[in-house]
Amino acid sequence: MTTRLRMCRNRPEPDSPGGRTRAHVRGALAALAAATLALLSPPPAAAQLNFSLTAVGPQNVAQGRSLYVAVTATLLSGTSPTSIPITVSGLPSGATVSFPDIGGGSNVMWSLPTATTVQINTQATTPLGSSTLTVTVTAGSVSRSVTFPMTVTAPPTPLSRQVYATPTTAPQLDAWKANMTQIGQSMCAQFANQTLTMDQKLNLVFYDAQRVFYNIRDYTGAGSWDSCALSAQAVYRDSYVVPNGGKVPGYFDFPHGIYQSYLRAGDASSKAALVSLSRNAAFGTGSVGGVYAMVSPAVSREVAFNLSAYLLARAVGEPSSPIGEAYVELALGHIDQWFVAKNYRVTGGDVPAAALGQFYTQPFMVGLTAEALIQFYETRSQDPRIPAAIKVAMDWLWANAWDASTQSFWYELYGPALGPLQPGSPAGSPDLSLLIAPAFAWVYKQTGDPVYRDRADAIFAGGVARGCASCDGKHFNQQYRWSFDYLKWRNPTAVAAPTGLSVR
Repeated sequence: MTTRLRMCRNRPEPDSPGGRTRAHVRGALAALAAATLALLSPPPAAAQLNFSLTAVGPQNVAQGRSLYVAVTATLLSGTSPTSIPITVSGLPSGATVSFPDIGGGSNVMWSLPTATTVQINTQATTPLGSSTLTVTVTAGSVSRSVTFPMTVTAPPTPLSRQVYATPTTAPQLDAWKANMTQIGQSMCAQFANQTLTMDQKLNLVFYDAQRVFYNIRDYTGAGSWDSCALSAQAVYRDSYVVPNGGKVPGYFDFPHGIYQSYLRAGDASSKAALVSLSRNAAFGTGSVGGVYAMVSPAVSREVAFNLSAYLLARAVGEPSSPIGEAYVELALGHIDQWFVAKNYRVTGGDVPAAALGQFYTQPFMVGLTAEALIQFYETRSQDPRIPAAIKVAMDWLWANAWDASTQSFWYELYGPALGPLQPGSPAGSPDLSLLIAPAFAWVYKQTGDPVYRDRADAIFAGGVARGCASCDGKHFNQQYRWSFDYLKWRNPTAVAAPTGLSVR
């Protein structure tokens, strides 16, 4: 006998046995119908896997050195498989490739989207000349490739040197000295102001107030500046670096003053803070897997500050680090992207809208990169690439970014790589001039060419006369961060007072 289900005209009460049973049957029939429809209907088509590949970085490398290229794979559609290999072909003879962000000798990334670093290692015997590298990423059955030009160059010879000119007095020296002590005392007194917020106190120490006060102490010989340095230390080291375990933004990584505290007093807390900065600041040596983010000149200041922190941490006994050892190559790579290959293109950040996609540079950032490279040259290794690179950078800045009408450099420049370049706003930035003048004076020290001393003098004089050292702590510290070394290097044969820095 066949049993048929009938619809009942009189709807049972929901709580009655009949109501529950029939509702259950209706639900089962609906589910069965839906399942049958699903079986008969074709599944929706899965989005096809697609991704793009880009490569950016310096294009010139000296024989025996390494080149770092940042490769980014952007997922456009579909779902990424795992275990994504990356390979490089077209290497010149004797060159090898490694992937520092992957580690373990592997070339397999986890999944898309992703970014990683291709490290090209050349040998002293790698042939000179240009090559075209092909970087390939394979995700399942889909492969994408991007080409990247590379030129192997001969190691530069030392810069030619001539006899130094007769020592002269720096322009605006008296004003520089007067501002140093008078405005410096005013800045020091602000640390006692109990109404300042933490942000205001951090502005007082920005660009390393502790280093600045030790500079003044050594230049003047007045021990009273030690208390100013310790007041700055209480804000930066004790209230900022230590509570954050050294995890500060890369642009707020100021190791020199803390290092000097350790040297002068054997302060174990300063040593520990220095090491934590070196390891844990953004882009620090603990940034395992993050070298790709340091290839672009967009983070030149962060790489420069971390190079200094790494050198000083090594000076107090910190062991070497692969990332720390890469900083010099990365900083030289920034100079290459700015002024040799000229292939840097800004893609975001606090820049004018018209600058996006254009060549872009900020002279004061170049000055900070020069400072860190000079510190490496003077304390670690007299690498001939460094004087050559800094001379190229300073020549470019003077030719393209110096504004005689304001006696200062433009804050920023952008446009087609071969020009014409558009200066940004403000027109001139004399407050930043003393972050650049010492690099010109150092080129004079290396070459004896008075052109660089005279240019350094013009930059220094404009910065002192037109800069606003009294505006706030940040501006004051920019003026006195390393302008003492300008005085030392513009008269290389003169006896100079120590500055308390690790550069000689």
